[in-house]
Amino acid sequence: MTTPLPRGTDLLVIDDRGRVHAIDRATGSLSMVAALPGAAPPSTLDPVLVDDHVIEVMGEALSAAPLGDAVQPWALSMNGATIRPPVVEGNTVFWLHENRDAGAVELQAVRARDGGRLWSTTLNDQEFPGGLLVREGVLYSSTPPSARDAFTGRLLWETRFPEHGAGGPVLDPASETLFVALLDRSAGGGGVVALNARTGAARWQRPVADAISIVERLWLEREVLVPPGADRKSTRLNSSH
Repeated sequence: MTTPLPRGTDLLVIDDRGRVHAIDRATGSLSMVAALPGAAPPSTLDPVLVDDHVIEVMGEALSAAPLGDAVQPWALSMNGATIRPPVVEGNTVFWLHENRDAGAVELQAVRARDGGRLWSTTLNDQEFPGGLLVREGVLYSSTPPSARDAFTGRLLWETRFPEHGAGGPVLDPASETLFVALLDRSAGGGGVVALNARTGAARWQRPVADAISIVERLWLEREVLVPPGADRKSTRLNSSH
């Protein structure tokens, strides 16, 4: 089953057949409340709950199951892989995925209630999709490191590096610095860059000896920054340097 989603007095979980179950926190009783559309099993990515819809990646589709009888479930095919979970702002779901037909990575913003596309953009020179983060109407991406207006998709800034942005980015509590992991495939390593969250200007960049994971995210705890790698215990960075 997936990571539980809290909803009122219940925890929602998805089984390997795409069925959504509610677990009563007080009694532990289990009941099926919805089912995600699609024949593929759910991914290992964390689902999201928005506008009373449980949304999860199912194979090569983004699928939504409403928690009620009045609204139909929906699914959007992507023809490619999703590496990091979608993120949510208000009633909008943001989704970064591979598009094999276009040979590119695609970023989409869709309505949670019906899957209607609000805006999308194609990132032609990205080898694989990274991760997203949204805060206070600004959508940040690791591939490439960039910021967009979450409501319109308008690019606010974009900063390019020889390395490829990888995994999920993280923002400091003050929303002043964005941290992104960088993967250097030719050298088999990578690093971490700290960017001004308002302008995209690089504050500092540090190499990381361990292999960078493209499926995990950076972790920030106070001043300790942990890169997304296979061995999290071996590398720690001070987020202020």
